[in-house]
Amino acid sequence: MRIERIGAVVAVCLTFALSGCAGYTRSINKGEPVQPEAAYLYGSFTINTPPFWLGLDSYATMGFAIACKSARESTTYTIRFSKDDPLQVIKIAPGQCTLREFVYTDGDGIVKARKPAPGGLMKDAVFEKGKAYYLGDYKAHATLGSANWFWDIDRAWDNYSTTTEELKLNFPNLAVLESENRMIGKY
Repeated sequence: MRIERIGAVVAVCLTFALSGCAGYTRSINKGEPVQPEAAYLYGSFTINTPPFWLGLDSYATMGFAIACKSARESTTYTIRFSKDDPLQVIKIAPGQCTLREFVYTDGDGIVKARKPAPGGLMKDAVFEKGKAYYLGDYKAHATLGSANWFWDIDRAWDNYSTTTEELKLNFPNLAVLESENRMIGKY
């Protein structure tokens, strides 16, 4: 009986500890087969930030939270800015999507701030099954001040041709998909 009680306490503590995590959508594996019923979003999302040696996530980062409504459900996908693998490819259910907010996390993956996306960055866009959509290339940074983290996007640029070629080289199974430039803020 005592062991069950300890287990329940641990479960509650873990729930509280993890509830502040960002829940970034993982990029697909490089050899993952194409799922014809899915749509794919891709781009380069890189961040310059110091290491967080004892952190669970190893560095502070940020992400774009994209809310989508498909025929069956509403889902939010959060694209993570990465130091190591800036080319991100996420699989989504086809539907109507919009950029909702920016998410900022520390080296433990704990959400430190959420900010609504500025108006007009991504108006409702329809993403169809069996296609890959380029969202742009972004470079950001995160710095730790005396007590707080600060995040900023340094550059956003349309590098559709080059990043699409990189996509085909690194994710060869996606090379068969029709791609379209849907850079955030440009579409």
